[in-house]
Amino acid sequence: MSKILASIQPTYLPWLPYFERIKKSDIFVFLDNVQFVKNSFHNRNYIINNNKLTLLTVPVFHKFGQKICEVKIDNSKNWREKHWKSIFQSYSKSKYFNLIKDDLLEVYSKNWDYLSQFNTAIIKLLVYHSKIKTEIFIASELAVEKKEDSNLTLIEYCKFFHADSFIVKPNTESYHPHSVFKNNKIKLVTFNFENDNILKLNRIQSYNKNNKKTYYLSFLDYFCNYGGL
Repeated sequence: MSKILASIQPTYLPWLPYFERIKKSDIFVFLDNVQFVKNSFHNRNYIINNNKLTLLTVPVFHKFGQKICEVKIDNSKNWREKHWKSIFQSYSKSKYFNLIKDDLLEVYSKNWDYLSQFNTAIIKLLVYHSKIKTEIFIASELAVEKKEDSNLTLIEYCKFFHADSFIVKPNTESYHPHSVFKNNKIKLVTFNFENDNILKLNRIQSYNKNNKKTYYLSFLDYFCNYGGL
């Protein structure tokens, strides 16, 4: 029986295609054992608050080269209460907010030590309420040998779960060489997010005349307004 695997880093309140990728896979692995990137979506993302684009950032302690699973949250700052208030103000009147309100509040009420654990808890919550049935695992908890070549590590995950296919974005030949996967009998499944009409419901155009840019929002925004995928 054919089995598809997908794997992405655990980011904070990720955007809609992140969840589409999970939904399209049979097995999903959080890549929490790769390097943390400062000022990235690993610890920040956008929502709409009072009709304005708002960037929510989880404060962290980190050193260059640290893995995502090693990065600790700076709980000396009152970030959890601030983030929850922003989310509540933004979506409390939205059609589907009440479906996740209590569970989401429980997550934000807990004093998390590690960023990756916090991120994965929110993602799993949204996956559950979106009725996505994909099996989810965490890379740092798996007995899988990490190779020097990251693609060979991904292939090891596929072999570990007996998956014969791996999901990639379009035009990724430069960093996911097809020949490497083909030689290991793993089929690459291209999943094109950019042409998905649903994305138009999960973005906002900046009105700053000096910075006309399209911003994609957290999937939380889509879920609260339109429900699961």
